[in-house]
Amino acid sequence: MKKKQEQPPERYLTVVQVAKRLGLSSRSIHNRICDGNIPAIQLPGMFKFVIPESALNQYINSARKVHPNAAAEKAANLPDL
Repeated sequence: MKKKQEQPPERYLTVVQVAKRLGLSSRSIHNRICDGNIPAIQLPGMFKFVIPESALNQYINSARKVHPNAAAEKAANLPDL
C-alpha cells in the first residue's frame, strides 16, 4: 500500500511581505486585495490580511501572461520561492 505524499503546509505572507516581494506599497496590495485581484484571508476582528503563497504565485504568473515584458523584468528581481 502506497503512502499518500504529504504536501508541505501552505505558507502565508503578510501584506508587507507581499509588497516587498512585488516592489509595491502596502496600500497597493490592499487595493488589489479589495478589488479581488489578490486572494487573501482577513484575520478575524481586524483589518489585517494574510495571503497564501500559492495565491501570490498564481497572481504573479497571471501578470506574466498579461504583461510578459514588464513581468519578466520584475520577475528577474524576484527571489526564488
